[in-house]
Amino acid sequence: MKIYIDDREDDKRIKKIQDYFPEICMVKRLDVGDIIIQRGGGDDIAIEVKTVNDFVNSIKNRRVQKEALQMKEKYPHSYIIIYGKYSKINNKYSKITKKQWWSNITSLTIRYHVPVFWVENINDFLLQIENIINTVNKETEPIEPPNVRDKNSNPFVNVLIGISNLGPKMARKLLDNFQTPGGVFKATDEELNNIKGLRKDVKEEIKRMR
Repeated sequence: MKIYIDDREDDKRIKKIQDYFPEICMVKRLDVGDIIIQRGGGDDIAIEVKTVNDFVNSIKNRRVQKEALQMKEKYPHSYIIIYGKYSKINNKYSKITKKQWWSNITSLTIRYHVPVFWVENINDFLLQIENIINTVNKETEPIEPPNVRDKNSNPFVNVLIGISNLGPKMARKLLDNFQTPGGVFKATDEELNNIKGLRKDVKEEIKRMR
């Protein structure tokens, strides 16, 4: 896989992408899109990158619709990623209502068939590029029915199994030690480390919920 970044992109953004995907990024002039992921076999991915202010301005002059059609014509997988907070839109020069904002995102996704993703910072922007690549790579795989967890008779267990990767067995173990979900969330790092078999990612999630 190779990733091509348009040389007109922001220098800091280019550097972030190169650091996130080391050794496979190249910078060159692109005629369509801001990022092209070359997967081989002509089944490539095009991504148009917009800051919130770029997106607003491209709505006003309808440039984003033109860019969406150009990507769709050339690439089988085309996406738009917007990043930044809506509150950061410079309304003095870029007046737009929330209705106009969401109407254009919906239109691009449904009518133009170019999905639009909106993230608030550069780290989530990079993660979304990775998510797009991984999901496109799996598109030919059959979708297996999800394993839905049955409700447990203990309501405290039901609260804890809402935490990602935390099953009923570990939930009951935590309750045996801390009595209630509140007690679990108030547990110190040392107390959590003493719970045998408690996954690191689950401990981090519990810490974030304190």
